[in-house]
Amino acid sequence: MKLTCENDLSTDKDFMCRLHIACEQAKRTLSSASEATVQATSPKFCEDFRSTITRARFEALNSDLFRSTIETVVQVLAEAKMDKSSIDEIVLVGGSTRIPKIQTLLVELFNGKEVNKRINPDEAVAYGAAVQAAVLRGDKSDALQTVTVQELTPLSLGIETQGEVMSVVVKRNTPIPTRKNKNFTTCHDNQTSVRFKVHEGERAMSKDNTLLGEFVLSEIVSAPRGVPSFDVTFEINADGMLHVSALDKLTRCKRQITVNYEDRLSEYEIEEMMENSRKYHEEDELQRDRVLAKNSFESFVFGLKNALEDEDFKDYDIPLDEEALLDKCEEAIEWLDANKMATKEEFQQEQNELERLCDAAIVEKYQSWCRSSLELQQRLGLRLD
Repeated sequence: MKLTCENDLSTDKDFMCRLHIACEQAKRTLSSASEATVQATSPKFCEDFRSTITRARFEALNSDLFRSTIETVVQVLAEAKMDKSSIDEIVLVGGSTRIPKIQTLLVELFNGKEVNKRINPDEAVAYGAAVQAAVLRGDKSDALQTVTVQELTPLSLGIETQGEVMSVVVKRNTPIPTRKNKNFTTCHDNQTSVRFKVHEGERAMSKDNTLLGEFVLSEIVSAPRGVPSFDVTFEINADGMLHVSALDKLTRCKRQITVNYEDRLSEYEIEEMMENSRKYHEEDELQRDRVLAKNSFESFVFGLKNALEDEDFKDYDIPLDEEALLDKCEEAIEWLDANKMATKEEFQQEQNELERLCDAAIVEKYQSWCRSSLELQQRLGLRLD
């Protein structure tokens, strides 16, 4: 604007507001004409701004936005596991779908299938909301007998586990109402309580997702890690209310939390989180795989150590060198403490070496294992190929 006017009109707030309105009107004009004029007056400088823009120029300026619109349609089809040929009608929603270029791109995407122009794009959302309200109200009208309206979870829901890894219970785009269960256990010996942190998001690590709430399940019977079992249930009703509960299968002790729909993320925040999940996908997967490898090695070491120290283990007439294996377990624990930031490959290498040592000890002494030997192998969590 400095090039065509004596003053910098961008410093005039009233002018900028008028220019925004004029540009919006020009955009609408270009939906039916090949050229439009943008004109606004600056009250501050008493100066007029006037410019002409063609539809071709408008389409070139907004080509990246048009491409992102089509990319969203392709992504929705992929997530719904639907092929373009299975779409019956292409309904335009929102005033911007009147832009000819968007309609052309949609026709090309769907191999020449024409878009449905019978519904006013500005009223399409209101129509859908009215149908959804009638369905939730239990309306039995004939017009609704063939209509099915489903809301989907906009983001995945889950629990934070050891190492801040997000364990998904309800996947993104799950139809609601829904009810999902998943089993969890302890990560430390002799735990008497467990804290459940409920997160929403698509990132691999819970710290990068949104914390919706947390609760503590106490009065747990003291036991080695991995022994207690908790049944965690996520339930979302038709109003979008989220209920999360955890049940101790041994004591039947239960705790729960309710998350209101108003406490969830806004549409803008959801889109921002989805963009971040795509942006940091590779980095997140590397971090998640590293933490899972660490957790696997740690669980194997402590599981083996607990089995070797268990009195029931001594009932088996199997002369394994328990002291040597226990020493190796202690060495592995010391290595874990000193190498918490090791790579995925390093954790896997350490676990494989300990597994090979255990397997060799078993195979060397017992070539003719019977069923009891197999049960012990399963108890130790070892592989015998």
